Parts: sequence; structure tokens; C-alpha cells
Amino acid sequence: MNIHYNIVGVKLKIWGISNMKKAKFVIIISIIAVILGMTFFQLYLIPKFSDDNLENVTNDTDAITQDFNNVLIYKTKYMGNNSNIININNNLPLSNIKKSFSIHPETFAVEINYDVKASSIEQKKLEQAIIYNATVNFVLVGNLESLNLNFNDITYTISRSSLKNWYGVNLSSFENIDKLKKGVQSKLSNKTYLDKFMEEVVQK
Repeated sequence: MNIHYNIVGVKLKIWGISNMKKAKFVIIISIIAVILGMTFFQLYLIPKFSDDNLENVTNDTDAITQDFNNVLIYKTKYMGNNSNIININNNLPLSNIKKSFSIHPETFAVEINYDVKASSIEQKKLEQAIIYNATVNFVLVGNLESLNLNFNDITYTISRSSLKNWYGVNLSSFENIDKLKKGVQSKLSNKTYLDKFMEEVVQK
């Protein structure tokens, strides 16, 4: 009888050791699978998502190629709607620059304070952004009369009247995307156009 119990005990011990080895094996395999999964995510998926997002950001922050639909949804009749003004400018060129807003509904004026020197931005890109951003703000904010773009080294001021005189049309007509592309965006690659706009429309 003792021999029988001893044999049974040995078998149980061996079975227990075997199960422990299997459990350790499963744990090790699981850890390896997790590590491989994380490696795949880090090396392939994250760069892919980043590249896709970078492409979208590039298109959205370029004055010539930006999809106006991205900001058209924030159209408002009255500048008292602060969130719309902020959302408009957070989706325009220069949106990647740290900034704050000063909104003055009593004078129908908006100031955007960019925490950077204008001189640190490529001149052509800066002028394209100033023209496009100003136009979009006046198109989408119905009672906006004056826009100040304040940089650490200079302030650019644009008024509704000067912009309307420049384009020779009612600014609300640019709510039509095709008209905006033809009347504004398509001209922004022309340096002579940029220089003339900055001289005749923008106050420094």
C-alpha cells in the first residue's frame, strides 16, 4: 500500500511540475507576443498615423491649398461668439504658433497675439498667411471690422473696408469655395501680388 501511495504521489508531483512548466511556457509566449505587438505598433503603426496626420496638417495650414470647408462650419454673424473666432484661427495657417486672442465686440475688433517674431517666419509664407487669414476672418465673421495680427516684433492691421476695396466685391461672396480659390488662393503664389497687397491693404 505504501508503495502504491508513493507511486501516486510521485505521479502527482510530476504532473504538478509539468503543469507549472506549461504555465510558465504560456506566460513566456504571452510576454513575447505582447513585446512583438508593441514593437509592431511602435515601428509601423505610429509612424504611419504620424505621416498621415502630418500630411493633413500641411494641407490645412498652407494658405494656397487649405480646404475652406474646414473653417466654413465656424461662420458666425456676430463676433461676440468667441469660440467660433478662436476655432477659425486654430484651423488656419500659423495655427501651429502659440497665440492668444483679444476680442473687442464694442469696437468690432479682434487681436491675435502670436508668441513669435514675424521675422522668424519665411516672408512669403507669412504674407500668404496674413492675406488668407485676414480674408477668411472677414468672410466668416459678419460684423468684424478690424483685425490686428500682433507678433513680438511687429503688428499687422487689416480693416474690412480696405479688404473690400482690394477685392472689389462683397466679401461674403467668398463663402463660395470656388470663388475663394479663384479670387484669393490662386493668387497667393504671385510675389508681385503679395507685395502689392501688403503695401496697399495692410497697415504696419
